[in-house]
This record gives sequence, structure tokens and C-alpha cells, in this order.
Amino acid sequence: MKGRRAANSGDDGDLELGAARSYTDNADGTITDHRTGLMWEKLTNDSSIHNQYNTYTWENAFAVKIATLNTPTCFAGHCDWRLPNINEVQSLVHYGLIGPAIDPAFNNGVDSFTQPSSYWSSTTYAGSPGGAWFVDFGEGSVFADSKTSSVFVRAVRGS
Repeated sequence: MKGRRAANSGDDGDLELGAARSYTDNADGTITDHRTGLMWEKLTNDSSIHNQYNTYTWENAFAVKIATLNTPTCFAGHCDWRLPNINEVQSLVHYGLIGPAIDPAFNNGVDSFTQPSSYWSSTTYAGSPGGAWFVDFGEGSVFADSKTSSVFVRAVRGS
């Protein structure tokens, strides 16, 4: 079932109630989520800072990835990129899909990719200041792990 819906499974996900998902590919390496108003970085299959295989410790997510995106001239003309909080990252989860559990706008296999793995949030785990929350897009789970772990990053802007 990798990347496909389980049709008529009898669970509440079949109803698909709630706010409709609506995304726009801005043709500049970003995708806008019309439900939240957030603009997300597209991950690519090249050797740039946007490469889908780049991983970072939590500290390097800020010091390398986010700092690079905000270095003038700045990515997509915006200098306010940041690491998303846990609620923002989780807003991308599509629980009707697995491997990765994310809308195809973020994983079309052509110019937008998402690994079915863990993505950092900016949210520190209250149980341990040395840990932070992340979302695993394999199936949409939320976990906390050591900030020294190497994890994927997708930057966001907006509020």
C-alpha cells in the first residue's frame, strides 16, 4: 500500500472530513498551503541545500540549513525561513497515505520529494532539553529524539 489510500477500510479516515487540503506550487521551489497560509520549501533531487537526502542535527538545522536559506539574496526571495514547530510539521501529514504520509504535492517524484522518514521541528521536548520533536512521514507518527540525531529538514515561512 505504499503511497496509496486504503479504500473503504471502514475507519474514520475514509470520511475525509475537515478542511480541504489545497496547495499551490509557486514554481520557485516552494509550495503554499492554503489551509494554513504557510509556505514550504520543496525538496529536490540535486546537490543543492534543498536535496531530499540532506540530514542535519537539530543545531545544524538552524546553523546550516536555515542560515543558508536566509543568506541574501535568500531562497525564493524571502529571508524569513525557519524550522517549523511540531504542529506545523504535523499539519502536512496525510493519514490516508503511507510511505510517505504526505500529499503528492510534496512528493511527486519529479521536482518535489519527501523521504518516508523523520523531519525535525523547532519544538524542544519538555521531558528533556536535549531532545526535540519530529514527525516521521513513513506513517505520520510524532516522536522526540536527541538533538544530536541526524534527521531531515523542510523549512517553512509564514505564521
